[in-house]
Amino acid sequence: MPILTPQQALLIGFIVAPILFGLSAYFTRANKKRILAGLMAGLAFGLSNLLWDQAAFRLGWWSYPAFQKNNWWPLLYLPSGLVAGGAFGLIGWRVTRRWGIKGFVLFILIWSAWGIIHDFGGGAAFQSSNLMSFAPGPVPVLADGLLYASCQLAAQGVLRLMAGPAAADDFRK
Repeated sequence: MPILTPQQALLIGFIVAPILFGLSAYFTRANKKRILAGLMAGLAFGLSNLLWDQAAFRLGWWSYPAFQKNNWWPLLYLPSGLVAGGAFGLIGWRVTRRWGIKGFVLFILIWSAWGIIHDFGGGAAFQSSNLMSFAPGPVPVLADGLLYASCQLAAQGVLRLMAGPAAADDFRK
């Protein structure tokens, strides 16, 4: 099993997250207004994620043992929010623009399923690093899916509030 330190995970996040956001902005052809909204959507996702994680920790659903030993652990929510709420938020915007409400609902469902796979699969792959630990049973799994859905809904709400409905945008030329 690979061992990844919290510092390595954070460093990777701060390098990879801006690259993924930039690629997403480029390939979704987001204009400047939508890019700024995507950055704010990333903050909304990160803050929502932080609140969920605090609740889950207090309820015993999951925790981040390796990170809780460090006083800088909240920094993790910046790169994760930039990717999940910013980069994927822009992808959700494009899906909504192309396929309307049906595409939006499907995007949220697929995003939530992917989140569960990401967290449980990543937790298993890096189990020796003790980065994330889940309690047994179905409740943490369902809560994790709700986390991904609600955080992405917050991101999509910020995108809409700041830049308007998906169908109203002009693409970057």
